[in-house]
Amino acid sequence: LQVVKVVKGSPAAEARIQPGDLVRKIDRAPVEDLPAAAAADRLRGRPDTVVDVEFVSLADGELRTAKLVRRISPLPSVEWETQ
Repeated sequence: LQVVKVVKGSPAAEARIQPGDLVRKIDRAPVEDLPAAAAADRLRGRPDTVVDVEFVSLADGELRTAKLVRRISPLPSVEWETQ
């Protein structure tokens, strides 16, 4: 399962998970045969609970594990830049 986007300020961003990283396990369960929606469901949960994510970093090929503390992360409806 390849990470496509990491929301700024999210638990994944704070754990330095990057687009292109490959998620191997969620809470020690392999995700290689799961559809993306099912893997996303495993990542979701009650706020303040922990989910372990094992992933391979695209940057250096290292296998890493991150403990993410779930929280409500509102998504911005618009992203902007000042010019």
